Amino acid sequence: MGRYADFIKENPKSDFFSSGELAIWQPGSDDSRYGQVKRAIASGEIEGIRRGLYILGPKHRRTSPHLFALAQHIYGPSYISCESALSFWGLIPERVYTTTSMTSKRSTEFQTPLGIFSFQHIPCVPLFLMYIELKRGSISFLSHLQ
Repeated sequence: MGRYADFIKENPKSDFFSSGELAIWQPGSDDSRYGQVKRAIASGEIEGIRRGLYILGPKHRRTSPHLFALAQHIYGPSYISCESALSFWGLIPERVYTTTSMTSKRSTEFQTPLGIFSFQHIPCVPLFLMYIELKRGSISFLSHLQ
């Protein structure tokens, strides 16, 4: 097992982590950390989700990450909505291939090794704040049904 996988399994509560957390765990220059991250990605020990957000590689993960929890880390503040929320609650029979969230920031989309994450801008902040927090075991994420 690789250096990152060993260290991350001992410390954080999830298999995904940010470059800011790496800076705390691994003191040194940004350049040396960047080089180590590049080597870890090349070896498959970790995977890049987006710039500054990483997850352990498939062989090193403790559990399969919940896409709703991961969406909160990819682009926030945001909450799960639209087809993703409807599918989660069993209100539509179709399979949903994109995890859709609403955000007060501008709309964007991320294609990651774990799936496609779409974030749609909602212009009214009071509507943005209308959500429910769901807890499934140790996983917590925000959801919204319209």
